[in-house]
Amino acid sequence: MRLTLEKVLILKNIPLFADLPEAALSDIISASEETAAMIGTDIVKEGEQWNDLYIILQGQVRVHKNSQTVQEYNALTTFGELAALDAEEAKATITALEDTIMFKITGPTLYRLMNEHKSLERNMFKTLCQRLRAIEQ
Repeated sequence: MRLTLEKVLILKNIPLFADLPEAALSDIISASEETAAMIGTDIVKEGEQWNDLYIILQGQVRVHKNSQTVQEYNALTTFGELAALDAEEAKATITALEDTIMFKITGPTLYRLMNEHKSLERNMFKTLCQRLRAIEQ
């Protein structure tokens, strides 16, 4: 189990949270559920309803559909931003490529945190815009 200070330092290395004040980071940590997925474990299954943001602290996951890789996410990245903002049916399966430790934040919790910390709200929009621009290129 990591100490809160260690978790704050980890979040500071993730673009979505890098410039947030420590009080906001502490609130995010308190509101998160630390979860683990062993190698080969499906974190989200295609067709499932989901409404969570995941923060990968350690490990790697693969997003795949029909056994074809769509995206891979490594430690110190996030996935599920859109699902957390607007619950949806998963369009792909997300599987741990190695033993993975993550923070999970539910959609309602994320909205509460964004309301309390406007810098998180701005960063969320900025992150989503950057991902959309990368797709357009």
